[in-house]
Amino acid sequence: MSKVFLRNSIAAISFCVAGTCLAQSTVAELTAQGAKKFSKEELQQLHAAGVTQKGTLRSGATYKQQNKADGSVSGNGQSPRGSFGLYGTWKIDDAGKLCLDLKTTAGGGLESCFFVWAIGNKYFSTTAEAPDTEARPIEFEK
Repeated sequence: MSKVFLRNSIAAISFCVAGTCLAQSTVAELTAQGAKKFSKEELQQLHAAGVTQKGTLRSGATYKQQNKADGSVSGNGQSPRGSFGLYGTWKIDDAGKLCLDLKTTAGGGLESCFFVWAIGNKYFSTTAEAPDTEARPIEFEK
């Protein structure tokens, strides 16, 4: 069995939730399973006292960041090229998207806005609400 096949299989399995695999989920699949999109007010409440956010970027880098109540962000990450620090800001726009403007100590940066969806205590991010939009797992911890 190839290492690539094994790695891809493990990645797909790791995103399974309650018996339903969400490795390549879309908004349509999330809503069919009863996912609820957070409103602007719900996102503000989630972030009111600060919240830890964790996930994996499209590049494969993992990160853990503290979205602080004052709108600042600090954290760290790990990529194939090594570890890095994160800093920047977060806000919630009028459309109800969580927007991040981040820099890394490695010299990179990331600007992104996304909707947050929940199925039970599992969270997902999407860049749009269209049914075929990819949904990516994300974690929030109080």
